[in-house]
Amino acid sequence: MDDRLSSSLSLDAALDRLQRRIAGLNRKQATVLFAVCGNALLPFYEKFVAKSGWGDISILRRAAAFAAGYAVGEVSEKEDSKLLLNEIATVVPDGERFDAPGSTFAQDAAICLDAAVRTTNPNESFNPAWIEYVLEPATQIAAEEQTGYLDLGTTDEGKRWRQQALTHPGLFRAYQTIWQLIDIVEVRQTFRRDELAEMETMVGKSLMPETRQE
Repeated sequence: MDDRLSSSLSLDAALDRLQRRIAGLNRKQATVLFAVCGNALLPFYEKFVAKSGWGDISILRRAAAFAAGYAVGEVSEKEDSKLLLNEIATVVPDGERFDAPGSTFAQDAAICLDAAVRTTNPNESFNPAWIEYVLEPATQIAAEEQTGYLDLGTTDEGKRWRQQALTHPGLFRAYQTIWQLIDIVEVRQTFRRDELAEMETMVGKSLMPETRQE
């Protein structure tokens, strides 16, 4: 069976294929995946803080730095992953208090960096399904462009949209980019900082569609 991605797949089938691949990554590879994606999504969080006056970007930047340090073998003994996870939890915006999609996309960035920090600690659980948060901004923007709604939920219209969602060029590009990122990290056991920066550049435009960067 061809296990690669195609635009004919439903959104759920594509997510399932990504999750199966991520489940095969080791901890360091998973850290790189979520650190790169979380860093790429950070501008969403910055935009949210600027607009709402709530949040703390410095905590997420420390989380990104901690995850990167682990990935390249330079973990700082001055930072404790559990304490950092507790701090991240305090700066994830409440979707019931703040307007979507700004708060949603800020949540996604925070969750991705939470995942990156979490994977550095073998005592913390790791769920490959977290990749959905990486792709949520691109998914919601595609849904809005095609249906007028950011999230159709479990309605019949929503189910129909998810069946053909990857025909949206931007959304399919985002999924392909994550697939390519997994291609890169799954064959590596060591990483350099310049390589992390290159990967972040590679995923940035796909995960942050133009319409939300302004």
